[in-house]
Amino acid sequence: MSEIIANIATIGSANTSANGSATLTNQLELRWGSVQSNSSVGDITFETPFSSLFSITITPETSTVDSTYQPQLIASNTTTANVRTSNTTSITVYYNAFGI
Repeated sequence: MSEIIANIATIGSANTSANGSATLTNQLELRWGSVQSNSSVGDITFETPFSSLFSITITPETSTVDSTYQPQLIASNTTTANVRTSNTTSITVYYNAFGI
């Protein structure tokens, strides 16, 4: 029988708030949060700009039969992302962004 020894390693740092972030030791940045979005508002501003933004995913707070509430990512860059729906009533949209 061999003994298993657990090693504890720090793989990065994190801010685990509702609009939070994590930085891994390889400099990969993970950011998440929510924004109120409708047909005219829904801008996300990253607290610290990415050097390179790889991906953003968005998810509506609840699924609804009415497709006008489905969010769309209109534009993004290293500092902001624009999310809109086709409806004038706002919904909460959650996002995850990955980059360095």
